[in-house]
Amino acid sequence: MVVNTQNCQNKRIEVPSEVRGFLRHILGMSALDIIIYAELCNSGCATVEALADVIGKDRSTIYKSLKNLVKKGFVRREVRILRKGGYKYIFVPVPPKKLEKIIQNRMDACFKQIMNFIEVSSII
Repeated sequence: MVVNTQNCQNKRIEVPSEVRGFLRHILGMSALDIIIYAELCNSGCATVEALADVIGKDRSTIYKSLKNLVKKGFVRREVRILRKGGYKYIFVPVPPKKLEKIIQNRMDACFKQIMNFIEVSSII
């Protein structure tokens, strides 16, 4: 899929520290994953090079984190055709509303597991 960067949305997102810990635990996101996702939401879309410049990490580290985010479905990798020929990958975050649904589903599953454990263990 070819993405026109004018279609990228700029939505400023700040992730509070309490939320970061929760996201790391529930979604299996690393601290860098969270920073990259927030930056992608802030910029709308970005290349590995642009993220590396903004975040201050080397491109291979950024790419590993992006690969994890793509695998989990939090970020899409898309192709941008260059005018002079060739192509470049850009990374686009899934909308925060979609991430919200994923988080809700994970929280529900976690809650069910805890309640089953309590019931089986006769803790209460």
